[in-house]
Amino acid sequence: MRKIWQGVAASPGVSVGKILWYREQELKYQHTFVENTALEIERYRQAQNQFCSYTEEQAQLAASDVGDAQAEIIRTHVALARDPYLVGQIEGRIAANQCAEAAIEAACGSFMALLSESQSELIRQRASDVWDVQNSMLRLLLHVPEKDLSSAEPGTVLVADEISPSVTVRIDPKRIIGIITRKGGPMSHSAILARALEIPAVLGVTELPKEVDTEGLPIIVDGYLGQAMVEPNPWELSVYIKKQAAGLRYRNELKKFATRETRTADGRRFHLAVNVGGPEEAMRMASYRPEGIGLLRSEFVYMSQLDFPGEEVQLDAYRRTIMVAGGAPTVIRTLDIGGDKALPYLKLENEENPFLGYRGIRFSLGDLDVFRTQLRAILRSSIYGPVSVMLPFVTSIEEVRAAKEQLALAKEELKSTGTEFREDISLGIMIETAAAVIMADRLAKEVDFFSIGTNDLTQYMLSVDRGNAQVAERYSYCDPALLRAVKWAVEKGKAAGIRVGVCGEAASDPLLTPVFLALKADRLSVSPGAVLPVRREISLWTMEEANQLTEKVFSLSTEKEVRALLEQERRG
Repeated sequence: MRKIWQGVAASPGVSVGKILWYREQELKYQHTFVENTALEIERYRQAQNQFCSYTEEQAQLAASDVGDAQAEIIRTHVALARDPYLVGQIEGRIAANQCAEAAIEAACGSFMALLSESQSELIRQRASDVWDVQNSMLRLLLHVPEKDLSSAEPGTVLVADEISPSVTVRIDPKRIIGIITRKGGPMSHSAILARALEIPAVLGVTELPKEVDTEGLPIIVDGYLGQAMVEPNPWELSVYIKKQAAGLRYRNELKKFATRETRTADGRRFHLAVNVGGPEEAMRMASYRPEGIGLLRSEFVYMSQLDFPGEEVQLDAYRRTIMVAGGAPTVIRTLDIGGDKALPYLKLENEENPFLGYRGIRFSLGDLDVFRTQLRAILRSSIYGPVSVMLPFVTSIEEVRAAKEQLALAKEELKSTGTEFREDISLGIMIETAAAVIMADRLAKEVDFFSIGTNDLTQYMLSVDRGNAQVAERYSYCDPALLRAVKWAVEKGKAAGIRVGVCGEAASDPLLTPVFLALKADRLSVSPGAVLPVRREISLWTMEEANQLTEKVFSLSTEKEVRALLEQERRG
């Protein structure tokens, strides 16, 4: 009987195939009392070394199959297995007479519980990496082999409670054409790997049925809508088979733009940058040749640690990202936590309205040691390539001036130790609050550039909590109020002679590309998956055509009117 499974769109695309349930092997062991703890610790260390060697081999294979960025995801498991805190917890438990299996499960379980309590989806998703490392280590200790998927029939759609990154990276896309899981989300490493493999994936399907009822049934995976259709009718099958073929043609066309410059149809060169969350994602994007990294979310350094990362740790992470950029500019946003983002080791007070609370630049100016440590690391990274500092969640001139004072102090601290850095590093701010928009003309006199952060700006300009299902439909980048705010900020920044960019999901939506061209933004900074679609869209418009369309857009009064016009005039 036809049934719809609703989940979260984690990897775009459409596939039509048959269900194969993936089942993890049971990992049973006896909770024995260990007398010779030194021997048991050695047993654990041998398994740890074996895991790290094997995982590094898998990473090297991944690098050749899906790219260096995906290889780095696998290598993070090596770093996790050797994490001093986790190793100390495991060996401490063994020293207290637990067997290695029980010690690993208990230590990893505590770590996963800590991560799972976070308000940040990104941090919660990291719990699956700990689970993956735990199970891999247990398999080695118990001599249980990994499940082999190499014999799966072509046209297979994997369905499971959860599929770990170590399993995902071993999937052959010629055989496995879709993934559906009960757990996971679009920020998980498994989702990132699925996108790299170009396998449509729907995760977070909480109401999966029993496997015996669905094994081998035909299924459609719609990675755009985040849903799957079990036992579709003949008409649906016909429609989606055509969509699958059209999607393949579109992807093949997009690949042509990976080696092209970003230019309009009448030849105007445009700066198209990419937003990344670390060196791994930057490496994945290198083949698309973006004109720089428009937003490096520095939170990735903090989220991968069990305490605030030191200057050297941050320097290494920034250096690796900058070097991947290969001389193109890199904009590093200072720590942006609060709101829906938190750190597991940072015990902030619960706030009634965290989106209007202690977040972004407010936190940095409230903990100057943490802030200046980051500023010193960013300054030192500037010797590896052109770098800019960007401040998040700015609402006042006072915040900018206070941040500039800290930047000057960080420079003096480095000079006092003879540490090398570039003196002419530029400072910019995110325009993502109503206050920043209204004060754009004054703020422009204090900084070197603006980056209009459309995700939060939409939320604050429209007074819409995008996480609230009752009002989520009001959250729209086509709303005239948002577009007028963007226009105002661009104009005020340009009038002051500073560069102005637009970033976030609005910048990543090809529907709005001609509008941002016409507003004469200096650059767009888009999500990784949007680089090629936006570059393609830019190539389809002349500046005159974009100007004419945008003039019509700003004559309209409602979101529906704007969206209808943009959809009607869409070139892609």
